[in-house]
Parts: sequence; C-alpha cells; structure tokens
Amino acid sequence: ASNNVVECELLNGTSNDRSLDCFAVNPSFGVIFAKRSITDPPCNGSDQYNFKVHCSDKGSPVLTSSPSDVTITIVRNQNPPRWDRTIYNFTILMNLTLYSIVGIIRSTDADPLSPFGILSYSIIGGANGNTYFTIIPIDNNNVNVILSNTVINTLDQDFQ
Repeated sequence: ASNNVVECELLNGTSNDRSLDCFAVNPSFGVIFAKRSITDPPCNGSDQYNFKVHCSDKGSPVLTSSPSDVTITIVRNQNPPRWDRTIYNFTILMNLTLYSIVGIIRSTDADPLSPFGILSYSIIGGANGNTYFTIIPIDNNNVNVILSNTVINTLDQDFQ
C-alpha cells in the first residue's frame, strides 16, 4: 500500500533566506537536519531560519499535505568572558601554609544560556605561576588561587 509511504520536502522560505543552504530533510523520515555547520558561512549569518515543509504520499492519486511553517532559532555565543579586574596582585608571606587560599579571582559571562555562560579556568603562560599555584573554582564566576608548592626556598619574588 504505497498510500501510507510518505516523502517530505523542504520548501523555500523568504527570497533572501539561506535556510535551504543550511538545512535539509530526510525525505523518508521527515527529520530536519543541518547539512553544514551553523558556525560557518553561509549559515552563521542568521539566528533564525524560516522555511516550509510538506509531505506527499505515494498513492494514486498522490496526495500532498498543506505546507507547514518551520522556524529554527539558533542560540549563539554572543559575549566573551570578562575579568572583574585587569590585573590581580596578591601578596603572601614566604612561610604561608601549603594549600592556603592566596586570593580569589572573578570573571563573568553575559550569555544567559548554557553552555555559553559556563566558564572554565586554567593557568596559562607565565614562567613560574603554575609551579607554585593552582586554581580551584568556587562556582562559575569565582576561583580560589591556592598555594600548591612552597616558596620558602625559591629566589623568585614575583609569580605570574
């Protein structure tokens, strides 16, 4: 019974819409999917894609559904993380107990939706900072700087 076999097709949205360049439909199952990365041209130029989809059976005569409107809204990463300060300076005594908190650093990200507002932290660069210190996130925005190696026997006085 070919009248219960359905084939689906995407129809153009507006004349300047790139929807059909970016999305396709599996004709047999009706599953709409991105046919290229939405972070690359031409799919990175819009946050919303509008098109229509309709389905036809294989009966005789062929019967076709009315077009159904489809809107796909892309939530994009809009804001970079920002430090609360440009430079963080902490002063410690050379005999500070290991694993003590040296200070707290703070950053925020204005993106309200996950995963874009979720921050991760790491120590990068600097000649000696990661030898003596580690960081442990308190929450998404605040991070403890911890003394993880003794500074008693080092000649260094500044750590980055």
